[in-house]
Amino acid sequence: MPFSDPSDVMELIKSKGYFKRSPVSWNHAFDGASHSNLAISALGGLVDHLSRLMQDDILKNGDVLPCQVYKSCLRMDGQTLVNLDIFNNNADGGTSGTLYKYLDNCLTCSGKRLLRSWICHPLKDVEAINDRLNVLDDLAAKPEFMLFIAQCLRKLPDLDRLLGRAKASVQSPVSFLLPSVGNRVLK
Repeated sequence: MPFSDPSDVMELIKSKGYFKRSPVSWNHAFDGASHSNLAISALGGLVDHLSRLMQDDILKNGDVLPCQVYKSCLRMDGQTLVNLDIFNNNADGGTSGTLYKYLDNCLTCSGKRLLRSWICHPLKDVEAINDRLNVLDDLAAKPEFMLFIAQCLRKLPDLDRLLGRAKASVQSPVSFLLPSVGNRVLK
């Protein structure tokens, strides 16, 4: 079954009732993809692998979301990141003198991950860049507010990881878990 004809994959998913609880129809995740037939065939390989592992519940309750990583940002490969000393320097492989080390003033693990993602995928839309800069200017203009936010963020657990663990243990989409996790955080 892996990497078979896309129409066979779509028929299998439909007949088995996979991805029924997904908020968006799974086949719309491939709209606009440059190689949608290859992506659907690859999905067939994943579906086959999970069904052989008897993980049909994951397939029935899972989501297939469109991958839009490079839609609004620049694409930088690993060699570019190395050549520009983004995360490690070329002298000794350490972090001194790197862009990440210079910019990293994050208080939380999720903030560090977000910064890393933003550095790896810099925005290319001028309006989006200016919107981000305007928010930073507004925050910098209110140091007392920044101090309050910093104190609140230090108290938060790593929500990204907690959501991932909860999703893995409950085996349901994140959208169903958000209200319960949100209530626990608010308490």
